[in-house]
Amino acid sequence: MRCGGYNNGIAGERLHEVCYLGDLNAVKKVIETGVDINVANKVNKWTPLHWAVSQSNFPLVEYLIGEGADRNMENDKGQTPVQLSTSQEIDNLLKSENGVIEENATKTSEFSKVNIREKHGFVPNFIEYPHITYPGREDDHLNESVLIQSREIYVKVRIAENEETDFIELDIDVEGISFEEFRFILCQELQINTKQQSVKKIRKLPNTIVRNEKDIKRLKEGTEVELILIDNQV
Repeated sequence: MRCGGYNNGIAGERLHEVCYLGDLNAVKKVIETGVDINVANKVNKWTPLHWAVSQSNFPLVEYLIGEGADRNMENDKGQTPVQLSTSQEIDNLLKSENGVIEENATKTSEFSKVNIREKHGFVPNFIEYPHITYPGREDDHLNESVLIQSREIYVKVRIAENEETDFIELDIDVEGISFEEFRFILCQELQINTKQQSVKKIRKLPNTIVRNEKDIKRLKEGTEVELILIDNQV
């Protein structure tokens, strides 16, 4: 069975990223592309609302709820967004019936981050490697990137030198994806714990290394790809 798809694959990960970064304008632009507002990460099952709540971003939480975000969706640990909250203001919002805080509700100005690694056992690449995140905070490039013309193919992926030798099929937009996003999606689909292992290289079988976006664009339907991993130093 093939996994993923453009709208809830690449755009879904972008939505998670900008929710983590707290960029409300960028979030709105991604949602306008039609991505599912409740799209869940395949590894930890976090939704955009989980990310917004974990960062104590009240305006973003309020916006997501107003757009129909599901307050009852659970992550892989059975936690709903409110269980990640460290803000009384957000608690009140999530527990209110209509998504509007009563005037006498307690508010707090102290926003604190959730320890991401402790909360879900791995750190997404957009947090582990913040220097590769796209610039959605101050310009309009994000929307252009999300809406870029796509060419979706399926590739077969696996981990090299692993006891599991079977491939899984994965739909990839080879025109609109960056190398970092490509690597990130492969790690997610193969359930690689980036806390313990890193990608040394990506190999197009039998013997070609995928190094950049140009190499990704040359991939064809049914191309077999494997990830060569190395253990992280403790």
